[in-house]
Amino acid sequence: MLSRGSEWRRWEPHIHAPGTVMNNQFIGPTAWTDYLTALERATPVIEAIAVIDYYVKDTYEEVLRHKAAGRLPATKLIFPNVELRRDVATARGGFVNLHLFVSPEDPKHVEELQRLLSRLQFNVMQDRFDCTRANLIRLGKKADPNITSRLATTLQDAIKTADIAVKQEIVAAATLARTLPRISMSINEFANRFNLSAAARESVSQQLRNPHLAEERFLFSASDFASIMAYRSMELDNGATLTAPSAEFDQVFRQVAIDGSAHRVRFTTQGTVINDKLKPKA
Repeated sequence: MLSRGSEWRRWEPHIHAPGTVMNNQFIGPTAWTDYLTALERATPVIEAIAVIDYYVKDTYEEVLRHKAAGRLPATKLIFPNVELRRDVATARGGFVNLHLFVSPEDPKHVEELQRLLSRLQFNVMQDRFDCTRANLIRLGKKADPNITSRLATTLQDAIKTADIAVKQEIVAAATLARTLPRISMSINEFANRFNLSAAARESVSQQLRNPHLAEERFLFSASDFASIMAYRSMELDNGATLTAPSAEFDQVFRQVAIDGSAHRVRFTTQGTVINDKLKPKA
């Protein structure tokens, strides 16, 4: 019992962790280290944290594993905050969100939370979906079956940020992917199929807001993939930029290695000039 008046303690009841479905502010290979370090260095010290995620408890369990391994030593209380978004709009156009705070005092609180969530149901598209990870993934795939676009845009983003060797490796895989049949696979399986290096895999995974997305299976569509990866553009150190339809790039621009170098090449092409213009520097 306190005898000196009020004592203030810092609680953070709304903390998103890496891998959260939305509002993920920590991505890349050091996401969890960066997240935990930011919490540990916060001033005043955070003594209680509610780990928030949408409809699931995955990130809360991951924080508990890090706590058990010795992280967040000053945090005395960690508990889950499950956010449920409703389709009821406010007068200002926002949506009503419900937050489910769960006491961690019960040693079986994670199990009981999952049992409670699984009893929530979504009835849409003439189907019923339970509030479980598997059913939420199934709902997402049914709402947007064209998840091939996620693979294509992820590869595009990886190409933008990678070094030249990794860029060329991913471009080669994307070019070969146009010949794939309509098969079920995941982003990780795509990487295995084309034998991507560890550096290329890391570059691809860094573009995903949630690492679990790399494991989700989808039905690959070569036509959808090609429509997003329609053009290939290559920049040279002499200021030239070569652009052509991805499937025809190597035919439009013939290249020959100079002095046996893998990167020093000579390009040749031919065609009729149909446009000529000046553009500002990007």
